Amino acid sequence: MIAPEKDPQLAVGDVVSSGDVLMVTSSARARDALGQPEGPDLLSARPITSVEVMGDRVSALVSVKAPWVADVDGQTVVLTHDRGGRYAALTGTATLDDTPERVVRLWTHAAEAFVSGPDDPDVRILDVEVMGGEWWRAPATGIGTALSVVGEIVLGRPADGGTRGPVVTEDDAELAAPQT
Repeated sequence: MIAPEKDPQLAVGDVVSSGDVLMVTSSARARDALGQPEGPDLLSARPITSVEVMGDRVSALVSVKAPWVADVDGQTVVLTHDRGGRYAALTGTATLDDTPERVVRLWTHAAEAFVSGPDDPDVRILDVEVMGGEWWRAPATGIGTALSVVGEIVLGRPADGGTRGPVVTEDDAELAAPQT
C-alpha cells in the first residue's frame, strides 16, 4: 500500500489486496421463513475475502447457497476495509461469474469453508467493478492520541485529525493524465 500521506490519490490496488477481508454492503431483501421476499429492502453487510484485485475489479469466491448472493448480482455495493488504522470504502457494481476455468484459477483453500471445491456447482465469483471510493488514515491511537490532544491544549498546535483522499479508478487516472 502506498503511504496515503505522500500520495493523496490512491488506486484500488493501493487500498485492497488479495487475501484482504472486506465487508460488502448491499441492499438485502427481507425474507419470510420459507425464504420468499417480503417487506422492504434493508442494507446488509457481510465479510468476504478478496482473491484477486485486477485493475478496478475486486473478486471473491462465494456460494450461491448464501441468501444474499442471489440478491447482489447487478447491484451497486460498497466494499469497506480496515488495515490497521487505514480505512477504505469503495463503491462498485457487483456481478456473478461461474466460468469454471476462472473459478479453478482463483480457488483458495479458504473457500472450502463455504463450498466443497472449485468444481462445486454452488461456487461463484463475485466481481465488484469499482467506480470510486475514499480512504482515510486514522489519527494516532492510544498514547499517541492523548499526546496529540495534550499538544493541542498545552502548545496550541493542531491535533492529528488523520488524513483522507479519493480512491481513483483507471478511467479517472486516464482522464486526469496530461494530454500530449
